[in-house]
Amino acid sequence: MFLNAAIPHTPYDDGIRNDYRPIVQIFIDTLMTFPGETWQRRWDASGVENMPSLTWHDAFPGLNEVARELATSPGIAVSIFIRLDALRPSAEFLNRVGRIRLDGFSPWSLEGFPTDAARDTLRAMLILQVATGKHLREITADDVVASAAVARKPIRRGLADALEILKRLGIVPPDLPPLRQLAKSPRPDAAAMVARNKIEPPAVAEMFTRYLRSRAPGVDYPTLQAMSTELLRNFWMEIRSRNPEQADLRVAPEVADWWKTESVGRLKNRYRTLFAVRAMYLDIAAWATHDAYWASWSTASIVSQIDTAGHQKHRRRVIAAHHQRVRKIAPRVPKLLAAIDTDLEHQESLLRAATTTPLGERFEWAGRAYLRETGAGPGVSMTAVPIRDLATGERTFQARIAERAFWSWAIVHVMHETGMRQEEVAELTATALFTYEASTGEKMLLLQVVPSKSDRGRVLLVSPELAHVLARLRQRARGDEHQVPLVIRYDSLERDFSPPLPLPFLFQWKDGDVRRVFSPAAFKNFVAYAVQVAGLDTPETRLTAHDFRRLFATDALRSGLSVHILAKVMGNLNLSTTQGYAAVFDEDVARHFRQFVDRR
Repeated sequence: MFLNAAIPHTPYDDGIRNDYRPIVQIFIDTLMTFPGETWQRRWDASGVENMPSLTWHDAFPGLNEVARELATSPGIAVSIFIRLDALRPSAEFLNRVGRIRLDGFSPWSLEGFPTDAARDTLRAMLILQVATGKHLREITADDVVASAAVARKPIRRGLADALEILKRLGIVPPDLPPLRQLAKSPRPDAAAMVARNKIEPPAVAEMFTRYLRSRAPGVDYPTLQAMSTELLRNFWMEIRSRNPEQADLRVAPEVADWWKTESVGRLKNRYRTLFAVRAMYLDIAAWATHDAYWASWSTASIVSQIDTAGHQKHRRRVIAAHHQRVRKIAPRVPKLLAAIDTDLEHQESLLRAATTTPLGERFEWAGRAYLRETGAGPGVSMTAVPIRDLATGERTFQARIAERAFWSWAIVHVMHETGMRQEEVAELTATALFTYEASTGEKMLLLQVVPSKSDRGRVLLVSPELAHVLARLRQRARGDEHQVPLVIRYDSLERDFSPPLPLPFLFQWKDGDVRRVFSPAAFKNFVAYAVQVAGLDTPETRLTAHDFRRLFATDALRSGLSVHILAKVMGNLNLSTTQGYAAVFDEDVARHFRQFVDRR
């Protein structure tokens, strides 16, 4: 039966175009040498699934050589066994070994699944069927999640799209969250943080776990993670490397001195570590007065006030460096804004010219000749609008370039106009914009900023320029829909989905059949693109997303806005934080002092 399935013009000839019997014969002969009552058990006993993806066929001597002679892949033997339902390789193996054909070889029906789905989506479904042995209507959400756990990125994206299609077909519940949310493992808690660092001895590990759990309710998750790094990695593991017998917090003076001078001294921000350790000692001492457990751990802190005395000087140096940086880049901001405006107009105009040109035809734009290509290439949709510059021969996907230009333009303008944190910009929704009527009858357009770092929400007045950007953002996010689609946002800092319910986020994009909110890495890339377009991509002039917050504070103070009001606008709890953002120019000092002298 297996040899008959390896030749064309048989009931099993899907995908069979040559006589593959020599390959199948080698495959059978080798499998017979392994123990087992079935082909599946012999396959499992061969250990082939644990071999590297490029050399798995070495377990079958001669298979690769014969496959070369027949101008095919050695995986054709596995494909034929799959076709006869004699073998079910694991999803992990099929994900790693991409040259095993499944289309035309799966014995399980995909009837009803859209045949025009993306290639990775179709392969993801075939892998899922082969690994589980289920027909389409038998697949569950748990099957998709299990397959995603071992899938590589392209197939994982295909599974995400497949899950949305299964929802539309009614095979899985339509109210299920996206695959990314279903498959996301819980964020590490205090115990997991301690276990990850393999803290010894067990009593100390338990102490650190209890300490972090006690601090967790009062801090956000990124702070808890940073705290665990300072206490576990930068403190305890360093102490144990110096004294492997250390079993409590009573560190010998010579070891403590070594840690403060040699170990902490090489850290970029040693004061952060010193403050974290000192805070832990002081917390334990305070808790020991009413909790017997902590009384056994309470001891004098190895970090004194003298050790942290240089913190303010260090902070002033950091702030001074930020201020000097702002003074250098502030004069170049108008050039940046003009450049991204021009680039967006340029890229969208070229895209319009390309999309109105029939496939395979030439067109001219801005004095240059282009060709609207008839194919996008492997794995690329024609919606990317491939064009070729006939003068240089360079091929580009104009829809993607125009998309990048738009999001760079929108992100830079929103940050420049509002001074919002990057996370706050990502959390902007279509409902954040509203109209307020004052007691005087004047109507004002306002923007609601959700609580972020300080858990302090605020409202900003919307300028005409910002209103234009927000209107275009809403139009882009809505697309062909009647309203902005609802999306679940993953917070990479909190390591959780926030908020738990979908919202109409403005900074969202469509990844296949799944909509996502832009990640911090995407914001970084879009800002970098804007900087590159403006010709400011040098160490002295390169901007980051947070630089726009500093520039906003500086511009506001230079324009005469009170620092107290600015703190409210920026969502700062302390005036010193706001003052740290704003750089003061020498000419501003001279002008304000002159005005003061004149008033006297």
